[in-house]
Amino acid sequence: MISKNWRIIVLTILTVAFFTQVVFAGEPLTLDESINIALRNSITLNIAKEGLKGATAQKREALTGFLPKFSTSYSYTRLSEAPFSRFTGLSSFGPPLSMLDGKEIPAGTADNYNWVIEAKQPLFAGGGIWANYQASSIGEDAARMEEKAKIQDVVLEVQVAYFNVLRAQKIQEATQQSVEMLSAHRDIAENYFKVGMIPKNDLLHTEVELANGKQALIVAQNTLELAKYNLNKVLRRNISTPLEIVDILNYHKLNRSFESCLDIARESRPELKVSALKARQA
Repeated sequence: MISKNWRIIVLTILTVAFFTQVVFAGEPLTLDESINIALRNSITLNIAKEGLKGATAQKREALTGFLPKFSTSYSYTRLSEAPFSRFTGLSSFGPPLSMLDGKEIPAGTADNYNWVIEAKQPLFAGGGIWANYQASSIGEDAARMEEKAKIQDVVLEVQVAYFNVLRAQKIQEATQQSVEMLSAHRDIAENYFKVGMIPKNDLLHTEVELANGKQALIVAQNTLELAKYNLNKVLRRNISTPLEIVDILNYHKLNRSFESCLDIARESRPELKVSALKARQA
C-alpha cells in the first residue's frame, strides 16, 4: 500500500514538472525580457559592477586622508616588587627629619598599566591628499562609465541575436511557402505528363526544382536553429532550451542624418568618456 502511494506521489510530481516546463518553454520571449535576462546573467557586467564597488571603496578610503586618525595602545608591566624610596642620612638634622631616617616610602606599584590614545591630523601634505582623492574620484567615474558601456554591449548583443532569429524565421517561412508552391507545381506537371500534355523533361525539371527547394528549406531550418542556439548562449541559458520569441512588427523611421548620429555617438559613447577620464587620472 505504501509503495503504491509513493508511486502516485512520484508520478504526480513528474507530471507537474513536465507540464510546467512545457508551459514555460511555450511562452515567447519579448525583446525587453531577453535584455533583462541577459543583464541579470552577464558575467562581464557583474565584473564591471564589482569594479565600480572597488572604485567607490577606494574613493572613500582617499576621503579619510582629510580626517584625523586615531590610534590606541595598551601595555601591562608586572614588577617583582613594588618600587620604594628609603631616606638615609637624616639623623643629623634632628627632629622631625631624623624621624624619617631609614623609612621606606612606596614609589609605585608592582602592577603597572599603560593605555595611550593618540590623534593625528594632517595639516599640510604638499597637495598629495587632495591629488589622491581627485584620482580616486576620477577612477570611480571611469568605472561607472565602464559599467554603462558593458550594459550597452550586452543590450546590443541581445538585439543582434534576437533579430537574427526573427530574420531566420522569416527566411524559413518564405522557404516553406516556396517548397509548397514547387510541390503543387510538380503535382500539376505530373498530371499533365500522365495525359501527355508535357514531355518527360518538363516533369523532371519540376522535380529538380522541388528537390532544390527542399534542400534550401533544410538550410533555412538549420540556420534558424543556430540563431536560437546563439540567442540562448547570449542569455547564458542551455543552448538546447526551447525558444520562441515575439515578432516585432512596428517600424519606426529614424529621422536623423549620418553626421548627426556621429555627433551623438561622440558625445554619448561611454568608451570615449572612459578614455578621457583615464587620461585625466594619469
